[in-house]
Order: sequence, then structure tokens, then C-alpha cells
Amino acid sequence: MTRFSKTDSLEKFLRDRYRHLKRFQRLSCLLAGLGASSLVLILMLLLEQYLYLSPFFKSFLWIFLGASGILAAFEIGRRTRFDGFTAFYRSISEKIGLPALRHLMDLAKSQSLRGGSDQWTEGQKILLDADIRQNLEEINRFRPHDKIRSSLKNHPVMIFFRRITASSI
Repeated sequence: MTRFSKTDSLEKFLRDRYRHLKRFQRLSCLLAGLGASSLVLILMLLLEQYLYLSPFFKSFLWIFLGASGILAAFEIGRRTRFDGFTAFYRSISEKIGLPALRHLMDLAKSQSLRGGSDQWTEGQKILLDADIRQNLEEINRFRPHDKIRSSLKNHPVMIFFRRITASSI
């Protein structure tokens, strides 16, 4: 396995975790919207049970039901939004205490390293190869996949997802 395939494998893993986190963020927004709509629906049903509601008031409550769900989903989405992939892997490398991960991903992200661009001299290519190799060795000693998985369990998006799932049950 060459150094680029190991780097690509790690980048693929990080991108997969990033997409996984974004899915949970979207699901949290949906659950928050459904939860807000459910509260309004329960309130509406309780009011209807004990009071006669005019058609106008029922219509208003139905509109409020939809609007509250949409508003809650958008508000949660706005509050839990996180930056792009670069900020993601940089924050993860900081969380797990592995700056070599950030350095390696920054090097891998550079398009000029791929494909043997003519802008690098032979000496620069040798130094870059050594830097990549050194970062990979440091990363492999710390089992990054396990550390990344465990740090993502404590990510604010995942904590919020667990809380909103528990509250909707």
C-alpha cells in the first residue's frame, strides 16, 4: 500500500464520518420539527376535547402546527450548522490531540501533490514525501479510526441527536 493510498484511505474515512455527522444533523432537525408539530397537535386536540373550536381557530391552529414544525427544524438547523470538511478534520485532530492528522490532511488536500506537478523540484518532492511518511507513522501509532469514532460520539450534533431522540420517545 503506497503512502497516497493510506492517505486516501484516511481521507475517505474522515469524509465518511463527516457525511455521517451531517446526516444526523439533518435527522435532528427533522425530529425537532416533528416534535414541535406534535406539541401543537396535542394542544389542539386537548382544546378541541374540552372546548368547541370554530373552524377559523382550527384553521389557524393547523397553520400554526405546520409553521411551528418548519420553524423549529430551520432554527435547529441554523444552530447546529458546522463548517466544511476542512474545519471538521482540523477540529477532530485538535480534539483527539493528533496534529499530525491535520498536517497530513492539509498535505493531501493540496492538489499540487497529486499527479506529480512540475512546480515541485526533486528536493521539494523528497521533503514532502518524508513529511507525509512521518505524519503517517505518527498517526498509525495512535489508531486514529478508533479515536475519531469515540470523539464523534461526544460531538455536539450527536449529543443533541441523542437528546432529541430520547425526548421524542
